Amino acid sequence: MYSVSAATLYRMIADGKIEARKIGRVTRISLEDAKNFFASCPKMETRGKYNRS
Repeated sequence: MYSVSAATLYRMIADGKIEARKIGRVTRISLEDAKNFFASCPKMETRGKYNRS
């Protein structure tokens, strides 16, 4: 959904930035937790050729 690699997600879980749950051998992140985390990230400022304003 957010195009984030599994390695990045596991690093974020280990750093305590996002919560995960183990269900058997599978690690799951709730959609609500993922949305809340990404909503809390700062927006990227664009400059130069990427600025479309």
